[in-house]
Amino acid sequence: LGVPQPTGFPLYCLAGKVMSLWPGVDPAVAVNALSALSTAVCAWAIHRLLESRVGGPWALVGALVYATGHTPWSQATIARTYALTQAMVALQLVLVDRLHRSPRDRAFLALVLLASAGLGTHLLSILLTPTLVPLWWEQGARRRMAAIGLAALGLGLYAYLPLRSATTPYNVYGPVQTTGEIVDYLTQRRYRTKQFSRTPENLRAAVAGMAD
Repeated sequence: LGVPQPTGFPLYCLAGKVMSLWPGVDPAVAVNALSALSTAVCAWAIHRLLESRVGGPWALVGALVYATGHTPWSQATIARTYALTQAMVALQLVLVDRLHRSPRDRAFLALVLLASAGLGTHLLSILLTPTLVPLWWEQGARRRMAAIGLAALGLGLYAYLPLRSATTPYNVYGPVQTTGEIVDYLTQRRYRTKQFSRTPENLRAAVAGMAD
């Protein structure tokens, strides 16, 4: 259990560790299987979202188009955070759809937990956070307080970073112990300079590669 590049991905690290404990399975295969399983969950969620709108057969087509697309397929076969991030976001959208029909449904609490824990896969998940605010106001006082507790529980996964930073040799991004160091890490302050260290030639090649 190391400390990966900013912004840390604690949920992915912990889920990968659990998968690596699969008896009799090579850890690399087990962690890759996490990506495959996550892509399958995302495809199921897409089917669930489409089923009530376009019917079962077309929902199945939509789910298969996603699952066999180049980008999802490529991420389903490697040990990266993106497949798990997609699964978490897709599950959140399923719950948002349910809450659109019934705003005071208990599914709101599950949505809060998924949204806060989902930040531990990739900070891209923060884009769904604004949807929680109007839904939160729709809830009763007790459920609002429960939601705050669940959000703290999900965000508590980030305690993984200072805990593991102090003990693991697998951390090349510097200490993550003090409040300032944690903020620098989560905002990619130390990592940000690497994003602009390319030569013009390398930058042009990178852009051309993305265009292909």
